[in-house]
Amino acid sequence: MAKTRDQLIQRAAERLQVAQAGQPLAAEDRELIDANVVPVLRDLAARRVCDIVNPNNIPDELFLGLADCLAAACAEDFGATFDGAAAEVRLRAATARYGYSGAPVRTDYF
Repeated sequence: MAKTRDQLIQRAAERLQVAQAGQPLAAEDRELIDANVVPVLRDLAARRVCDIVNPNNIPDELFLGLADCLAAACAEDFGATFDGAAAEVRLRAATARYGYSGAPVRTDYF
């Protein structure tokens, strides 16, 4: 089942240890992480790591990698260090079998 933007924000906060599992995230922290969702997704798409068109429909196989990339982008704001390199490797591996967009490839027969 696909994950939502809210779940992505919560998971990134948990990875940064800003929120505990199952506990609500403070509004200020949520806004700070939420402001980075679209820029992170656009950056990953521009670098052809993965392309998520709708942040409210994130494939399960990409969810954890995206959460880690988002956490890495927000880490400095929370005074933490978080390396997102492993997350990008995981995203590249997950998208390798589908192509960079995750969509089926249309073939042209000669």
